[in-house]
Amino acid sequence: MAQTLLLQRKSRLRSNLLSNSSRYPSPDPGRRAQPDTHVLYPFALVFGPIKFSSIMIRAIVVHLSTKDVPRARTFYTALGFTVNEGMSGEKYVGIVMSEAIQLMLSEESVFATFSPRGLCDTSKYLEVLNCLQCSSRAEIDDLVRKAVAAGGMTVEEAEDHGFMYQHSFLDPDGHAWNLVYTTETL
Repeated sequence: MAQTLLLQRKSRLRSNLLSNSSRYPSPDPGRRAQPDTHVLYPFALVFGPIKFSSIMIRAIVVHLSTKDVPRARTFYTALGFTVNEGMSGEKYVGIVMSEAIQLMLSEESVFATFSPRGLCDTSKYLEVLNCLQCSSRAEIDDLVRKAVAAGGMTVEEAEDHGFMYQHSFLDPDGHAWNLVYTTETL
């Protein structure tokens, strides 16, 4: 019963959020969803895990504040990520980083409504270090180059530890992203 309700909710979310998206086509309404053959859809995953055989795949939404939503949208699309227009508005923007990773950037006044705690001054403090696994050293170098060109900045040099290569950048709002490539499986 719970699995049926979850599948119905995911199907409804896919139809509502993604029916106009060319990247994520709407599901075929005549085809019954099969538990082991789901296609991953952004944000629909937030409402519950999807099971592939015996492996549970979870999605994550990183929710950060921004002083300037259009600037944040421009910055993250310059890195090659796409906007989920179904999860975007005047005071927030949803960014698709991968099939299982979403980034929500909300105007500070909106973001402040999610917690009674104050916002972090990212010009002085590190609120969180978001780590993103990359497929190669070249991908890391390319993302850092694009980030700097789009208004971000680096605060340290790239590090090569033999088995792991990493570099990082701050977005225009001061949110830290650490990019990692490892030769070993994590």
